[in-house]
Amino acid sequence: HCSIHSVTKILKELLTEKDNLNDVELQLCGNLGDPMMNPDLIEGCNTWSEMGVKGIFFDTNGGLRSEEFWRELAQIRGVYCTFSIDGLEDTNHIYRVGVDWDKLERNFIAFIEAGGVAEWKFLIFKQNEHQVTEGRNLAQFYGFEKFITKMSMRPPPTGEYFTKDYPKTLKKEAKID
Repeated sequence: HCSIHSVTKILKELLTEKDNLNDVELQLCGNLGDPMMNPDLIEGCNTWSEMGVKGIFFDTNGGLRSEEFWRELAQIRGVYCTFSIDGLEDTNHIYRVGVDWDKLERNFIAFIEAGGVAEWKFLIFKQNEHQVTEGRNLAQFYGFEKFITKMSMRPPPTGEYFTKDYPKTLKKEAKID
């Protein structure tokens, strides 16, 4: 977890050097994890938004938290969310191990319907390349602002960090609904 208080401290230090934070953007993403795991995320986003930060950008697999969390996040000024959704219901889970499609879908719908600005980032693999057009159509249907595709040379996840129990372990440790 990135400490919300550490980021806030850095922003306060920036304010001693400049008049405002209206040109500052925060990018929150994870290499092995997801920013939505941070238990203080809503508090941090509210604080940074109130401090005048121009934008708070997230990259997420969208499979964590409750619909209420996503509705609350959507109400914070300056929040933008990239949902990394690599396929449709029958293929997304191959790379996004442990992400339940139904929960993901409820979460992004809650975020978008509450006024959140979202984009769908679709990594193209052999297992989902036939779904790009349908993904683009779904993104438009659900109200995503953008649909971005990117070719991936990454293999499907394997190894000790991607066992079937790994996502459940992270969720339990982070105490996330």
